[in-house]
Amino acid sequence: MRSRGRGKAQRARQGRRPPPARWQAARVRVSAGGERAGRLRDRAEVNRRGHASPRRRGRAVEPGGRAGARVPPDPRRIPARRPLQCLFGAGAADLTALLARPAVRAGVLLAYVLLLEWTRALVATIPGAVVPALLLGGAGLVLAAWGWPAERLGLGTSRLGLRLVGGFALAAVLLLPAAARVSAVPILPGALAIAAIAVSIGEEVAFRGALFAALEDIGGAPAAVIGSTLAWTAAHALSHPAEFLPAVAAAGLLLAMWRLVFRDLVGPILAHAIADTAL
Repeated sequence: MRSRGRGKAQRARQGRRPPPARWQAARVRVSAGGERAGRLRDRAEVNRRGHASPRRRGRAVEPGGRAGARVPPDPRRIPARRPLQCLFGAGAADLTALLARPAVRAGVLLAYVLLLEWTRALVATIPGAVVPALLLGGAGLVLAAWGWPAERLGLGTSRLGLRLVGGFALAAVLLLPAAARVSAVPILPGALAIAAIAVSIGEEVAFRGALFAALEDIGGAPAAVIGSTLAWTAAHALSHPAEFLPAVAAAGLLLAMWRLVFRDLVGPILAHAIADTAL
């Protein structure tokens, strides 16, 4: 029985007719379409810039009417703007690392404050531009302390009363040259006094604040005191006569020593503001 059944199945397979030619052609077309659709499915649907197209939402439609899953774009294909962003990002990181070096940071601060002070002195020679030059110069000098902690600048609030008393004591010392002059004007008028106070605050924050801290990171206390005093004197070379520069240097040295010994900038700011409104 088994051999007889096996023989019937074998004869049936041998006697089966081949499929018509039109069936074979249709099978070839379906196969070709399937291969082409497969190639389309492997290709990412992206626009010319390499991003997924926002116009076609939902699922991608393949040839033949079937809907297939959207393929994400190739991450290795970088848009044209990406290299520029990477370049600028790397440049910004390198610039930040360069400015983090103490010597470079101190040099940049020194060049900035000197250029700003000399520019302010030249602009102040224009009639009617004294008050704007002082106000803008003071604001620009305050920006030199951008990014520095208040403690490094000496602007803490601990023992504030002693800081204020020290400021008045420093102001009395700085006013001694003015007291020796008979024609000294005790107080500046109105807007000029406000502008003088603004530039006094800016100079202390820039010279005895940020620049002092930057120089201290390089060479310790001697570099901070001597360097800030020399920079302070050079900054006033265009705004003061040459015979008055030794007094400027002495005042800068006194304020720098106070800053070093007491780690305080509130006292020098107060003393400088009082002295500038009287000198």
